[in-house]
Amino acid sequence: MVLAIAMSPDGHTLASAGDDQTVRLWDIAEPARPRPLATLTGHADGVYAVAFSSDGRTLASAGDDRTVRLWDVTDTRRPAGPVTLSSHTDAVESVAFSPDGRTLATASWDNTTRLLDTNVAQDGARACEHVRRQITEEQWNRYFPDLDYAPPCTS
Repeated sequence: MVLAIAMSPDGHTLASAGDDQTVRLWDIAEPARPRPLATLTGHADGVYAVAFSSDGRTLASAGDDRTVRLWDVTDTRRPAGPVTLSSHTDAVESVAFSPDGRTLATASWDNTTRLLDTNVAQDGARACEHVRRQITEEQWNRYFPDLDYAPPCTS
């Protein structure tokens, strides 16, 4: 079942989020014949929200697994940030980018809203690529003191 959709700023790509734990990208340049582009996987439960950044290069997704993920949707179609970007204690039901794309607002069933620095999230992902192992809480706090620690690397 589709739980959320978002249109890219250029109107050529549609993102759909589902209870099957995936985000799907669709080429809708020809609306009568939508064409599948990619299936983004990584959420551990249903995905409730998707939003494109204003430049259309990044997609945010969030869901019942309490995580917010950033995806590079123009080049690699892979995660553009750490696995867990939020410290919500319940499902994340809404995400929205600031006009400049540097801040992501999230809302959760835990009755909180968070503002996340997307540059910090993407820096965390780049760090994971270089160290090729999990970043410790001590290392995280040294480089990202204003962001709650959550293991950012997938392996």
